[in-house]
Amino acid sequence: MFEPLLLEVDILNLTWDQYRSMAAKITYIDRSNVEDELSTIATVYSYYHGLTIRAKTLQDEMVEEVEECEAALRKYNRGMGPKLTAIAAQDLVICDEDIQARRKLVIARKEIYLLLKSLCDSIAYKKDMLTQLSANQRQETKLYST
Repeated sequence: MFEPLLLEVDILNLTWDQYRSMAAKITYIDRSNVEDELSTIATVYSYYHGLTIRAKTLQDEMVEEVEECEAALRKYNRGMGPKLTAIAAQDLVICDEDIQARRKLVIARKEIYLLLKSLCDSIAYKKDMLTQLSANQRQETKLYST
């Protein structure tokens, strides 16, 4: 039985090199096994789409965490001394090292989400190519059998 290509992915630490390697493996088409590959494409797509959803959830959770930290910092500084203007409060938030580090994590998680999303798009393209190759093979078989 033909096994679908379900690679282990660390969605918190996916690197560009790992992505490139995964993309090459996932999008490769073995022309001698078109029907087998076509029969497993739904499993492959489902797996990587699930990873994409998980990566998006992790990104959204990190965004929420950043927003909570920003609000806490503004609230803390509101009680300190003279009234803060909106611009001064925003300056405090922008300059806070902890919040800066968390924002960088948001950016990294967004990149991972988008990389996984592009893998799903590639799998969808692969499905279309496999469908066309399968149709071509059936047409060739029909030509040679008549």
